[in-house]
Amino acid sequence: MSTSVKAPAKAKRKPRHIVPQACLASLNEPPRSALRWEEGSTNEATGVREFQAFASINGGEERQVAIISAEPRGKDRFFYRCEKILCFEEFDSDKMRVRSSFGIYGFNMADLDTQIGRSVKNVEIMAGNPMYVGRSVSPQSLEHLSRGPWGKIQNARALRFDQHGRPDIVTVSTAGHGGYILSEDATKEMPSPLRSGRCYEEDCGWSRVALSFPELFTPLELYTAQRTLANYEPDVWEKYFGQELAPGMSQEKDNRTFLAKHADDYLVVSAITSKDYPDFVEVTAVRGKMTGEMNRHHEAKHFYVPSEEYSAKSRREPYFVIDLDRHSEEPPCLEVKNELTEDEAPSP
Repeated sequence: MSTSVKAPAKAKRKPRHIVPQACLASLNEPPRSALRWEEGSTNEATGVREFQAFASINGGEERQVAIISAEPRGKDRFFYRCEKILCFEEFDSDKMRVRSSFGIYGFNMADLDTQIGRSVKNVEIMAGNPMYVGRSVSPQSLEHLSRGPWGKIQNARALRFDQHGRPDIVTVSTAGHGGYILSEDATKEMPSPLRSGRCYEEDCGWSRVALSFPELFTPLELYTAQRTLANYEPDVWEKYFGQELAPGMSQEKDNRTFLAKHADDYLVVSAITSKDYPDFVEVTAVRGKMTGEMNRHHEAKHFYVPSEEYSAKSRREPYFVIDLDRHSEEPPCLEVKNELTEDEAPSP
């Protein structure tokens, strides 16, 4: 009499319900490298100055890691922009190069030092841990995964493989966009507050993947992920971390609070420097409760706001609030000074 033997059940990965320590650590400031700065050349015509940053990577010799330009913006005021920064080329630690940079700029040099220091430390961590870099795979090897909503895949990098050796968590890029594509099993592992299908775009959705699989991401990436989630999906952040975001910790939540407070006020949704009145900004405003409506233009009004006032306030609040007692819908009445010549001036 033959006895049938059941095949062993396939091991299933369980969903992650507890916030990993790595994610809790992401609430703190990420590590950064110490930088040494040297002043370079100055463009005599424009006054733009160049600064170079140097740092030691993984205990090696000091090397150049960033180049910054400083453009004069008034007396003793400069606009700093990171032109080049240390990064990976083809994800090979032997080919790290100082390449073009985007998104690191501002008027405070100390802030740029912090951002660049974090970025350089991130490269250093990736150079010592190939796991964070992943492995380049061909788009043809992803047939078992979802196609993704971003078009034809041009490049793909697998961060994890399943028990059959197939890509399990993959970051992809297309001609126009990109993001992460997960297998069905990997998706089931994600904590329920973070799970939202199998494709996560690269602007905001990627943060859900990073926080679900923190072992695959660097401290800087995890810090950026939780800040991204807090800023754009505060409800998801609060549900996952079990904490309430205080004012100033989430752009979206602060925006909601602001709009609720100014539901009946006129808020500026577009602005342009006036051609006829250079010291004023011509703005278009709608009531706060209409800012998200498609047909808001039907109730829009146009106002003139002093340029200096608009520039100062617009940096601190989500929207500029119109003061109906001071900001007029009519063109400003400017005083005209009659400068008389000596012949035209009345005799004493």
